[in-house]
Amino acid sequence: MTGRDLAAVRARSPRKGVAGRACAGLCLERRFVLAIVTVMRLLSLPATLLCVRRQSLLQAGVLGRHLLVVVGVTVATIAVDRSAAEAQVTLESETTSRAPKERPKDLFAFELKAGIFTPKSNSAFDQTFNDEGPLVAGEIDAFFYHVPFVGPVGLGLGLGWADYSGEATRGDGGEPNEITDLTIFPISILGVLRIDALPRYLNVPFTFGLKLGMDMVPWRSRTGGQLAGSGVSLGLRWAGQVALELDFIDRRASKHMETEWGVNHVFLFFEGFGSHANSSFPLGNDFGWTAGLGFLF
Repeated sequence: MTGRDLAAVRARSPRKGVAGRACAGLCLERRFVLAIVTVMRLLSLPATLLCVRRQSLLQAGVLGRHLLVVVGVTVATIAVDRSAAEAQVTLESETTSRAPKERPKDLFAFELKAGIFTPKSNSAFDQTFNDEGPLVAGEIDAFFYHVPFVGPVGLGLGLGWADYSGEATRGDGGEPNEITDLTIFPISILGVLRIDALPRYLNVPFTFGLKLGMDMVPWRSRTGGQLAGSGVSLGLRWAGQVALELDFIDRRASKHMETEWGVNHVFLFFEGFGSHANSSFPLGNDFGWTAGLGFLF
């Protein structure tokens, strides 16, 4: 590692450098005191031997004073050593607590949503039905890889329901006297990319989603309570999502949900989508939308 690399590392870790310098100063002071203690113990050793040999009270008093000095300096050394350890622990704890916490990687997502979806304008649909749903749906995504600096990639499964009603048309051109219902059950298999770089790296609570896959839409039509037709329409499906993560409202509650329930994040979202499921009956549309609540695990 070059000197320029070392300077860059020190610039990125200013608090760590301060903690290191403070602990280095305390350790140097401790070593100095320990050196003094060692010298004084060596100096007191001849006095101890002389006292034992001559049995002199005077020398015993001198020895006592030497021993008191040694005990005092030893106590001072222990105090300095303890202060150094406490200072190091305090500085390391403060540095660790202020360091940014890594955002956990998401493994699953679950979405509940509702919105407006009308099959693409066509004579068969427009002549009978005049409402817009609504469409109610749910989706679960499983993520298997995290693209660096982008977000997780995975597969999603969506299930939905929508019902349309209108007055049945008569072949002879007379006034309709029966109600026709059309019920659809969209099933979507999607590749999902969730872009979470803003909240992960910049603490901005907006994420984005891109989805592409296949729509399989079973449908059923009833007129006057009798089955008039049924089938399955297939086609391509795309979607784009904008989401607002709600962690910033109460971070303590968010942390509690993550610890107790495994819910990393809760978010509100708006999603626009298009479907080309027109194989057996024209049920696709160039644009529809849903909005709802999502959870990341």
